Amino acid sequence: MNDSSTIAMTGNQKIVYVAKYLAVIWVVLSIAEAVVTYFCLNDPGSIEANPIGRALWLRSEPLFYGVKLLITMVVGCGFWLLSTRTKHLGVLVICEIFLVVMFAFILGNNLFQLLR
Repeated sequence: MNDSSTIAMTGNQKIVYVAKYLAVIWVVLSIAEAVVTYFCLNDPGSIEANPIGRALWLRSEPLFYGVKLLITMVVGCGFWLLSTRTKHLGVLVICEIFLVVMFAFILGNNLFQLLR
């Protein structure tokens, strides 16, 4: 017997679902932003507004990508784990939405700088 109450997700389960997928979306955007930043930093006419990225890039390209990938994976996994363990899911989702919007804006701005 299929009871609709066992199939439907509770409100808390829906928020956990949203939190997990926002974590995945953020990781993808962060990696895409790193790739676009690579092209921006190689283009002398491009304005890259990431002083930390520029400093790491000037020191060592592998260091830049190593640090970026490490931070992205740690934060992404942290979001994933927090989504199943925290009582403050609403705050977590708001933080993830902020990061997704911010990285989408940064990615869009960098792409705009490259394509103009």
